[in-house]
Amino acid sequence: MSQSFDLASHQPIIDSGQVDDIRDRLFGPTLEIPGYGLGQEIGRGTFGRVYEGRDHRFDRRVAIKVLRADTPQRLHRVEREAHALARLAHPNVIQVYDKGPAGERHYYLALEYVDGHGLDQWHDRSKRSLTSILEKFLAVAEGLAAAHHAELVHRDLKPANVIVGHDGRVRLLDFGLARGSDSLETEASSPSTEPRSHHLDSPLTDEGHFVGTPSYAAPEQHRGRADARSDQFSFCVALFEMVYGRRPFVLDSKTDPRQQFADMRVDFRRRGRTVPRWLVALLRQGLSVDPRRRHPSMNVIVDRLRYRLRYHPARLRLVKLAGVTAALTAGVMQWSIHDDSQRIVECRDARSNEAQSWNEGLATVHQRHPALAGELQTKTEAWTEQSVRTCSEPEVARRESIDACLGASHDALTTLLDWLSAADAGQWQSIIDHPGPRPLAGLLDTLPDPAACHGASEQPEAAATLGVWQELLKTHQLLARGRYDEAAQLGSTAIEAAREADDRPMEIAAEYARLTADRLRGQHPRRLGALEMVVAARRAGKPGLAADIAAYFAIDIGEGSISLIGDAQGPGASQKFLSPRFEFIADELESLRQRKEYAASISGWLTLVEGYARLQTGDGEQARQLFHEAATALRQAEPRAPQHLIVAADFYEALALSAGPDAERAIPLMERALEVRRTTLGPTHPRTANAELFTGNLYHRLQRLDRALEHYEEADAIFSTLGRSFDRAVVRNEMGVTHQLRAIQALRRARKSEGEDGAAQREVFRRSADKALVEAFTIEALLAELRPMGDLEFSTFTRPAELARIENGMMRTYGLFKACWPEYLVAGQRVADVCRTLDRDPSCTSWSRALLGKVKQNIAVQVDESRTCAPREPVQGAE
Repeated sequence: MSQSFDLASHQPIIDSGQVDDIRDRLFGPTLEIPGYGLGQEIGRGTFGRVYEGRDHRFDRRVAIKVLRADTPQRLHRVEREAHALARLAHPNVIQVYDKGPAGERHYYLALEYVDGHGLDQWHDRSKRSLTSILEKFLAVAEGLAAAHHAELVHRDLKPANVIVGHDGRVRLLDFGLARGSDSLETEASSPSTEPRSHHLDSPLTDEGHFVGTPSYAAPEQHRGRADARSDQFSFCVALFEMVYGRRPFVLDSKTDPRQQFADMRVDFRRRGRTVPRWLVALLRQGLSVDPRRRHPSMNVIVDRLRYRLRYHPARLRLVKLAGVTAALTAGVMQWSIHDDSQRIVECRDARSNEAQSWNEGLATVHQRHPALAGELQTKTEAWTEQSVRTCSEPEVARRESIDACLGASHDALTTLLDWLSAADAGQWQSIIDHPGPRPLAGLLDTLPDPAACHGASEQPEAAATLGVWQELLKTHQLLARGRYDEAAQLGSTAIEAAREADDRPMEIAAEYARLTADRLRGQHPRRLGALEMVVAARRAGKPGLAADIAAYFAIDIGEGSISLIGDAQGPGASQKFLSPRFEFIADELESLRQRKEYAASISGWLTLVEGYARLQTGDGEQARQLFHEAATALRQAEPRAPQHLIVAADFYEALALSAGPDAERAIPLMERALEVRRTTLGPTHPRTANAELFTGNLYHRLQRLDRALEHYEEADAIFSTLGRSFDRAVVRNEMGVTHQLRAIQALRRARKSEGEDGAAQREVFRRSADKALVEAFTIEALLAELRPMGDLEFSTFTRPAELARIENGMMRTYGLFKACWPEYLVAGQRVADVCRTLDRDPSCTSWSRALLGKVKQNIAVQVDESRTCAPREPVQGAE
């Protein structure tokens, strides 16, 4: 009798969960996602599948990526990555529309559906020029940089994971392997979804070891960890492959990749296409086995590619011609250059290695300010390019002359990097707090140019330039250390030295440094002079420096005195003289703005100051349009233009709106800008205080006096915390002017009323006039702190327009009381004193025309002849 096999007594070899996994992998998950229709499968990986789908809510085609999330740990990781991807909005990254659970064991992402080809297919479909390849990879680099800024690492970047749409736009795909940039990468995740044709092109996803595609993965990725620098390595592998037609190295599938990388050497020799030296240098650094020797960030690569494509496209177009010419020349002169070729090779290698000495300094700078590190990286690469070029110079004397010139550029770069590397936290904070888009713009734009060293008289000019530039560097070092008086003095010395050297860009940069020093030590330079400096930088061929001065003007100078007031030019100046100069500035800026090749940040700041110039000429509507255009351009430049700087354009636009018939439209714009300041800078920052002041001014102009006083009080509280007495005096004067206005309005109503209503209005007048008097005496106490120190000597005081407005405000307040006639006359004399150097300011014209008789009319309602000139409320907060 045969034994029977009792199935019930045996447990299955695999559990039900594993059975579900196998079924999902073989046949796909069976699920329904509310709001979406799933079509055919278009890709798959170890942990997920991609389907063509339809978003029924918006009737649009989408790609639905379904990921396994069958454990709490996996669900947490998938949700975290989905949230990160959903926050990443960039034109070169596939857009995430929606996300959420898909049944009990899955999670879905609704993605942008793109018709197009993979980057590898795009390249293979036609013979692509070097320029077109670099344009596509610039888009890839920008997408990666945005992902890294969002703290995402792709971990599987390769041409097949980049799609080129039929519209030509490049988008990064398959962030299924993405992970936060600060974590050890030891956890497997969804691999790529495209078909695999080779073992080394297939992703290895053994948990705890490796995630990615071996042929494109960085050495450290094979050891189970990856960060943003790993994506940079993969990017350079893919770019090398497209440019050279081969991969930079070949891995043996039978040998551990980690062992192979130890002795890996990349062959950069040309085979067919001529590759420019700057691109070789970019790839060489990006393919470094040691992550610390790679570029500080993808932003550096973005800046380098953008610079070459924007400003030197001709060099790329001539690469092929140069290769043909070189080949013909080599055929003719082969007999004569054999002995010299070894020297040139050794010279080039030595000079390329010499440039590596800057890498450590660049890495340090990158930790503090990536954009600044990117600019410096471009400068070092330019020096390397010119230095290597010198190796081919046949005449020894000529080589030595060029090298002497290059030495000046080398010394300047080294000195600058040494300072920035050693700068302490306080100095770096000063550099970072710079309000313009490019910290140290003056230093960077006037560095001795290595490209000029191949001219006819390079050596003496380079030595003179280096000397002036070093004076400028010392000025910036003093600024960073907070030694503003010394910086202003040395800045003046640098200006004179630049004039003697007949170096106009250096002179402008030195003037800018002195302007910065003056502003930081409490002096407010003339606004018209600052605008003329913008135009001068534009004419000197330094648009980046022009934009930086424009930003500094708009943020740090304009914040203290945004108004329709002109600039002081000395006795006898008039608005008839001033308006044509503003029109000239505006026209110059408009012509510069028409040059579309400038980046959004540069265009935005130049547009902003053009709007200011138009505002000064009385064209408020055009100014408002320019302010709006500036804000739009600056927002496109984020994060290079931080929100708290961009809102300067919103403040200006609100100011222009408030002067027109649509003044109410300015309120939400101003309030939104104020909230950005509060959120980004904090409630006690001086710029937040200025924003409160501007918002109060807006409400005052709209006759909403209670709201105006609320914002003035907030501004006063901040300036009080910061110990800024004169700024408090400015704010308290605005409060006094507000109470004056309320008193005058009540007085006018009282004259038209009789009985109880007239009496009530007279009481409003008395209360408001008393409050104005409180403010006047508070201001007197605040200014008394400064007058003994000589800070308010009218001949030297650096904020005369504001002082004239303050003195005028007090004079008007005193004019409301018979008992205050002595104080009224003293304030009037102070106005006259300050107006000797400011006779075109409105404080010295229309405001000062208040005749004694008119003031007497205002006090006719005052029946309390016995009161003294003293406030009926205590003067608080002035001490």
